[in-house]
Amino acid sequence: MAKVTSEPRPDYVKLLTSNAASRPARVQLMARGTTFREEKRYPKGSPSPDPDTVMTDDELIAKSAHNAEGALSGTAIQELVESVMGLEHVGDWRSVMKLACR
Repeated sequence: MAKVTSEPRPDYVKLLTSNAASRPARVQLMARGTTFREEKRYPKGSPSPDPDTVMTDDELIAKSAHNAEGALSGTAIQELVESVMGLEHVGDWRSVMKLACR
């Protein structure tokens, strides 16, 4: 941790105010004489003008399943995913909430 530093991005406010969905972030890593840099202006899954931020159904399902691990069983996660992805066929929202609270 002693080798880690952080500093504000000088143009953060300008980028943030230029588009309401903008959440500019930059990570720079220097290792073995090489600098690696990754920069994103919009978070994955956010509505934005950047098509790379679109989250596919498979990515959304994987993220949701990962977040539910440890709180729900694998079967409960699968049932919840199926209910949410087929929400137009759910007659009572309470049934979905019961799945989430097992």
